[in-house]
Amino acid sequence: MLPLTPFTFGCMSLGNSDDIADIRAQIKVVRAAMDAGVSFHASREYAGGGAFTIMRHAFEEEPARLPKLILKIRCDNALLLKFDVEDARRRLNIGRIDIAQLVRARHDRRPVVDDFLQGGEMWQACEKLRAEGKVGAFVMEIFESFSPDAIRAVQAGLFPAYIFYFSPGERQTSNDLFDMLMERKEPILSLRTLCGGILDPSRIAQIREKNSEDGAVARFEALHPIYEKTSAKSWAEFSMSFLRAFPNVLTTIAGTSSEKHLHELLEADRTAKPMAAPLADEIKTLHRKWAAAK
Repeated sequence: MLPLTPFTFGCMSLGNSDDIADIRAQIKVVRAAMDAGVSFHASREYAGGGAFTIMRHAFEEEPARLPKLILKIRCDNALLLKFDVEDARRRLNIGRIDIAQLVRARHDRRPVVDDFLQGGEMWQACEKLRAEGKVGAFVMEIFESFSPDAIRAVQAGLFPAYIFYFSPGERQTSNDLFDMLMERKEPILSLRTLCGGILDPSRIAQIREKNSEDGAVARFEALHPIYEKTSAKSWAEFSMSFLRAFPNVLTTIAGTSSEKHLHELLEADRTAKPMAAPLADEIKTLHRKWAAAK
């Protein structure tokens, strides 16, 4: 089992300001997430490296309470993969990346799957980094267009888990791939708990005012009647409840740079229970419809 908490704090909103008051406030947010004991998700690319800067400052304030880390690691080739691992360890002053999320600059995963199937240079680099204790596990990032190659990876048992955008508002896999992941009970890491912010009535009101035909509006309106049937006190709790209806979803990742929003997410994490099967099935039906329409 991968060492993750049910809720993972996403760091994508950190480091986007050079104002000292903002920096101190964001360090405080990271410290609050550390105090809560949740896992973290981050990337060297977030805010051009700014997220790592905020994290490093927070980590240095209390090095004994470092969180379990999921970090994006580029896998365009073996040299870049090894560089990103060592670069992250140096910049964050950590000994180990618990989970490396393999990502590529090009929107294509065939070279990665081919390399791992053949025991190629990237696979060898990953095995060496694991043996050295520098990385705990490597997981495959999926977008819907990657589904055919992800199916090959799942069939061959190449990765211990798969990570993709998954919430009531979206599911970035084909129907066939998702069915396979469920049938095999493959561990899943869910990104974008609030679907990039669209599971938010105020945000939808702004989008609707600009363009009432926007697809985000249609998705929100399809989900709203289901939300009303639940006892969820927030859309974050609604999303987490849906994801907890899947025993193989290990964690859901939601990001913020706001201490208030972090506490709302932590409260949703505390109160969310697995959604009733009939309601979860309604959302699954929407996902299948949305996937088939693409």
